[in-house]
Amino acid sequence: MNWFSLPLHGVACQPWCEHTQVEHAIQLVEGKPIVLSGEPIWQGQQHNDNSTTQVALYKNNSAYTLNINCQGKGRFTLQGNTFAIDWQPGGTPASHYFQSMGLALWLELNGVMCLHGNALSKGERTIIVLAPSGTGKSTLSGALMQQGFTLLTDDMVALYEENRAGQTEYGVYPSWPIMRLWPNSIEHVLNANESTTHKNEAFKKVHDKFEKRIVPINTKQQEQQHNKKKVTDIFLLKRVDNVSDPGHFTVTPLPGGEAVMALMQNTILGEVYRPLNLEQQRMLSLAKMAEGMKVNVITYPSGTQGLQAVTNWLAN
Repeated sequence: MNWFSLPLHGVACQPWCEHTQVEHAIQLVEGKPIVLSGEPIWQGQQHNDNSTTQVALYKNNSAYTLNINCQGKGRFTLQGNTFAIDWQPGGTPASHYFQSMGLALWLELNGVMCLHGNALSKGERTIIVLAPSGTGKSTLSGALMQQGFTLLTDDMVALYEENRAGQTEYGVYPSWPIMRLWPNSIEHVLNANESTTHKNEAFKKVHDKFEKRIVPINTKQQEQQHNKKKVTDIFLLKRVDNVSDPGHFTVTPLPGGEAVMALMQNTILGEVYRPLNLEQQRMLSLAKMAEGMKVNVITYPSGTQGLQAVTNWLAN
């Protein structure tokens, strides 16, 4: 499936996406080589399992270019509302990197904050679960889906600020209807009687050297609705080992300053905001968010008992 045909975080990627119930539209073009010029204004890397993602950002007048060196290799150049894509054949496709780093760059430049987390909705509640890679975000999301939650976004949350009757609120739009899951988390989403091994073999890996799998999720709600959901709670996950009670967890509200720093540490693009001259604006936006919304840390033990206890608490 061409995922670009579906809205992504409130953005229509034209010419493939024809949906009109979105906040923005951008134009994607492919085929022309992108040549790097000068030195990068920012470089970063992220280690996951057996792979390392290296990213560099270049600026040439009003154009920005992201150079990606991972299991997939290529470049995105952003100028205004147009993305040029130059991707090497083989390896992980461009869509994997565009749905997070590529689009996050455009959104942040346009005043939409992007955090490293999942958004889930049930009834009038829409919660955001933030956590670094490998600390239980996907596993908890899968368990919550078995309790009636709908997954809105996987791995990235784009927060749209709006003012209603003098109150600042934040909304999220769905991402593409896929999840990236560790093998031992897939059963929480599929809820099937097949063996985990069989289920894992049925899904492609995110990267050849990365054990997470790409799992399609039920798209009925997302096919019918691409509307924005009001965020009600933000939770930061903190998983701990070697505890005396495997089913005990704590929920701790974060005061303003600590909440701002915690949110800052869970951004998609790391330190890129400084060379983009967005750091001060972003700090003010995060402080405003922390002032008007509950931000809590959930500290819970590793293992199924801790996971189930947190799942039950969030679902009730």
